[in-house]
Amino acid sequence: MVLVLLILILQLHSLRYAAVVLIGAPLSTVGGLLVLAATGIPLDVSSITGLILLVGLVVKNASSCSRARARSGLGRVMNRPAAARARLRVRVS
Repeated sequence: MVLVLLILILQLHSLRYAAVVLIGAPLSTVGGLLVLAATGIPLDVSSITGLILLVGLVVKNASSCSRARARSGLGRVMNRPAAARARLRVRVS
């Protein structure tokens, strides 16, 4: 865990952004497992693969949004629509 934190700090150049990524990954896993349980989908190879993809997307989005926020210098409320447009544009295009 400490090694992962150190690597993230070196890549993201900030303890705050590394913490956002480290907090987002377990939360997305718990959320995915809750959705699987609520819908009655069994935990098999395909659902575990989906959970791994979910964690990867959350980590990628958390790091890119954190970097965009740091570059823009805008407040939290002002930066959310811009970050959402940037992330949606990649998926729609």
